[in-house]
Amino acid sequence: MRKSNRKKQQKIRQRWALIFGILFLVTCFITFSTMKLMKGRQVQRAVTAQSVKKEVVDETSQTSQETSETSSVQSESVESTVESTVSTESSSATPEPKAEILDDSGLLANAAQVSYGVYYFSDDAYISNQNSISTPSASVIKVFIMSYILENNLDMQTMVNGEPLGELTRRMIQNSDNSATNAIIDQVGMDQLNSYFQSSGYMDTQLQRKMLDEQAISMGKENYTSLNDTMAFLKKVYQNKETYPYASMLELMQGQQIRTKIPSKLPADISVANKTGELSGVENDIGLVLAGDEPFAIVVLSNGVISSEGMRNAIGDFTLIALR
Repeated sequence: MRKSNRKKQQKIRQRWALIFGILFLVTCFITFSTMKLMKGRQVQRAVTAQSVKKEVVDETSQTSQETSETSSVQSESVESTVESTVSTESSSATPEPKAEILDDSGLLANAAQVSYGVYYFSDDAYISNQNSISTPSASVIKVFIMSYILENNLDMQTMVNGEPLGELTRRMIQNSDNSATNAIIDQVGMDQLNSYFQSSGYMDTQLQRKMLDEQAISMGKENYTSLNDTMAFLKKVYQNKETYPYASMLELMQGQQIRTKIPSKLPADISVANKTGELSGVENDIGLVLAGDEPFAIVVLSNGVISSEGMRNAIGDFTLIALR
């Protein structure tokens, strides 16, 4: 009986041991599963948090960049506004110098065609009506003949028609002597002179006839020059006035006896080196006005002159206006 009871109790213990074992296994499984699930959730949360953090950082960076760009644009805008204001104030304080203008109404009122220019050596300023067309030169062409003689260093003692070349040259310039000029043209040759004019850059200056050659005039032949050529000649003389042969050219022109145009209304103490020229309907004068600190070259060439006296007065007035 006791033996039967022992077996019965042993079976009961085995059952409970089995039950406890199964419960233990179930508990372990549940615990393991719970821990795995919790770990997965923690990982997911970490990933989510990292993603959120990255988005926040990106948004913050983008916002910072946009703020920086906005600040930069605003800064540039402010700087631009300041610079514009400063520029405007500076512009208002120091306006651009206006171009110098000379009253040419007197010249234009007395001739159908006028070419004029005034060049100031002190500040390289040039005022002109930019009308450098080929114009009848009249006796102004004589300065180019003088230039040929002196630049080629011709012997001034050479006898031409019984007179020294130097004396003929002086009368040609200072007295506008046509006979002396024609003697020089015959001596040198018209073709030689024209070749010299071209090679020297006086492209509009041309000698087609001797002085007062009525036959050549009736054939339509004329002597020509231009504003550009005469101004170039005057500038060359002045800029080389200390050296031969230009010093001699200046001296000859300073001895000019015909003073009815450029020098006519200037103060007596101002030295002028000029050369006039006139024909029917033509009044020309070119010269250097040696006015202290403001020397200048002046050219007035005209054609279709209405009144010779009126044009001569107008040239005198214009020169006085040009005097600084």
